[in-house]
Amino acid sequence: MALIKVCPQCSKHNSATAFECVSCGFDITGERPVQEEFLSRNDESVEEAVAIVKTCPYCGEKNASNARVCASCGEDISDQFPESFEQESIDGQKQTFVLKSYDGAYAFSLNNGETIVGREHKMKEYLSDKMFVSRVHCRFTVKDGELFIESLNPRNSTFVNNQRICTQKKLLPGDEIGLGGNNLNNHRQMDAAYFIVGIE
Repeated sequence: MALIKVCPQCSKHNSATAFECVSCGFDITGERPVQEEFLSRNDESVEEAVAIVKTCPYCGEKNASNARVCASCGEDISDQFPESFEQESIDGQKQTFVLKSYDGAYAFSLNNGETIVGREHKMKEYLSDKMFVSRVHCRFTVKDGELFIESLNPRNSTFVNNQRICTQKKLLPGDEIGLGGNNLNNHRQMDAAYFIVGIE
């Protein structure tokens, strides 16, 4: 079952590990790899049920599909191939989402309903010295077992898998969130905050 990245500019199918489109050269670093068979089925419910992640062989952490270093143990996972991860509840119970800081120093659980995050709202104990993060930065919403994020400040951007978001976006396990900064050549800004989406 082949994993590919589809270029948003020219629709060319690329390798799941490609950083730029082989056809037009567009940067596809942040594009989520998908299973090729889903594209022909046009079944959104199937694709939404599958996250594409890199599983760390050292600690088992599920990382973003474009991660080069494990967010949990710091080991090099650049040679790990992205794989599908079925999102299933355990014993019929609803999943609890957790945001794990990229530096491994902080974790925050998200409950049902809305959670506003920023230097003067939830997670302020971790975000207070992150000057690229707004006082009111973004909103997380957990509804029907799914997690969504919405940017609330146009000045200090919110990124998901290195792509700036302008509207509400669904999050999957392994997604990387950047509050106030993106990941440029595996370099993350000190004054921004970075998190990996996980499930407890």
